Amino acid sequence: LLEAMAASLPVIATPNGFAKDLIKDGINGYIVNYGDTNALSEKMEHFIKDVHISEQLGMEAKFTYLEQKKLWKCYRKHFHAYVEYGLPSFAPH
Repeated sequence: LLEAMAASLPVIATPNGFAKDLIKDGINGYIVNYGDTNALSEKMEHFIKDVHISEQLGMEAKFTYLEQKKLWKCYRKHFHAYVEYGLPSFAPH
């Protein structure tokens, strides 16, 4: 999910995990219920028939990713832990 959003790709996902918190249906991707193949097909068709929808949702997906990246600060936290456990190459320069 996050990798796709970072690459400006909208996501079609079930309302579980990160998706339920990060996907705004019709804004930065689509939410479909597990097993609802008709809804999944319909959402996939949106991307095939209208490239502009995909581009617009993709831009919003990237924006969502950038917001989350700031909030989580995950790389800084991970690299700090690596340095603490003896991997100095992860120290900031």
